[in-house]
Amino acid sequence: MRDIPTLLELEEIPVLWQYLYMDEENFITVDNGMAKLEIRMRESCTFHAKNLNFPDLPDLEYTEMMTIPNMLGIIDQLKNVPPVEIKSFSSRWEEVRSITLATVAQNKMKWERWKR
Repeated sequence: MRDIPTLLELEEIPVLWQYLYMDEENFITVDNGMAKLEIRMRESCTFHAKNLNFPDLPDLEYTEMMTIPNMLGIIDQLKNVPPVEIKSFSSRWEEVRSITLATVAQNKMKWERWKR
């Protein structure tokens, strides 16, 4: 058996994907050690990032950087920064997770009703 904590952390990656996919305005901000990046997902499920040190430059193609280890690192970083949209959450990750799980549950109910 491989590392159990990593195995369990892998469950969080789909939540991050869903959050970024749900709305083109959804974003996360991460510090990659050189710059703060604002990461978003396009409708085509590709990632792009704006370098906040140079906001006037075109967005960076970021899909290749969104590896599993990098995404786990991003999630860990989000667990240690304050929320952005709803200040009552303990961290940005709890905010992202809660918004995503609630929205996905609501959409599942709508989808099930529509399929009938």
